[in-house]
Amino acid sequence: MLFEKYNYPEWDEMPYFDLNKDNKVAIVLHGDKKCGYHITKHLFKHGVKVYVACRSKANFSAIKEKIIYVSVEEESKAYENADNAHSPIVDEISKKFGQIKYLCMDVTDLESVFNSCLYFKEKEDHLDLFIDSGGGYIASSHFNTNDDYEIQLQTNYIAQVLIIFQMIDLLDKCSGSIVSVSSFLHFLTTRTPLTEEEWSDTLAEYNRWPNFVYCWFRYALAKTFMIQFLTILSIKRPNVDYYNINVGILMDPSIYTHLTRLPIIGLWFWSFFQLVNIALGVDEEKSSKSVLQVALSSMKKKEESVTNLSNTDLAKYYNRGGKLSKSSRVSRDLDYSTATWINTVHSLK
Repeated sequence: MLFEKYNYPEWDEMPYFDLNKDNKVAIVLHGDKKCGYHITKHLFKHGVKVYVACRSKANFSAIKEKIIYVSVEEESKAYENADNAHSPIVDEISKKFGQIKYLCMDVTDLESVFNSCLYFKEKEDHLDLFIDSGGGYIASSHFNTNDDYEIQLQTNYIAQVLIIFQMIDLLDKCSGSIVSVSSFLHFLTTRTPLTEEEWSDTLAEYNRWPNFVYCWFRYALAKTFMIQFLTILSIKRPNVDYYNINVGILMDPSIYTHLTRLPIIGLWFWSFFQLVNIALGVDEEKSSKSVLQVALSSMKKKEESVTNLSNTDLAKYYNRGGKLSKSSRVSRDLDYSTATWINTVHSLK
């Protein structure tokens, strides 16, 4: 499965929307960096109003300016310098684009997440698409946030759940979609807690030496929890579509510097990651294609539906290239999933 070849569609083959007519609204969590940046860019180019949920206003302003500049440049050969910025052809091209807006949100602070959701609900009366682009902590040391959650659990699962609980009515209103960037690493999780006591015991079990090994198990657990959570939510709120998407292996060098800088064995880690990147790596542009070929198609299908029938499917799992697949046995187990739902809800009360 890892070495399977995947086909990616061209951007022009994906659905486009008219912002004034269709008024499609999306939130992209961590939409200012890596895969999220490309997701934001192409949602904007496909006529969607995009709220970029991130911490830094300065970073948002920089990527917004870059996206608009690059988008116009890509659409028009005439855009060669700043003097052409207001030429008729550029004005005509810009009409097909959406909008990019800032949504101040810090996933390490649940109060910030909650307040951001309240702000969004004051501005918009519906939400067509929520995308978690996977920008939470990955290779991190073990420590708890001020909300008393382990950092990887909060930034890869708990914060997303809080957002979804706050936005689910707006999503349900327009038969929207929730897309979570998942990872094949969730297959590392062989079981999940069935009780609240086991919840804390499991997290403690993964707080071991060496951290550069167990941080991946904590990350895998958070991704498994998300699949389970969306599975139960798809039963409770069937009018919304739910997707977990494994976009492939993104070899971000900044994640692994704590390993590549180790004395003696650091060179071995560097060589290993380089080989993995050559054999199995995927770039950020292709990873965003895996997300948007599913997300945009889902939005278009809902728009074209004559009758608004409730969806009876459970949350779906896709591999890169938009290929429908199956997640791990544990993530699909309804007993484990129900326990995860109950434990999550209790922990957020």
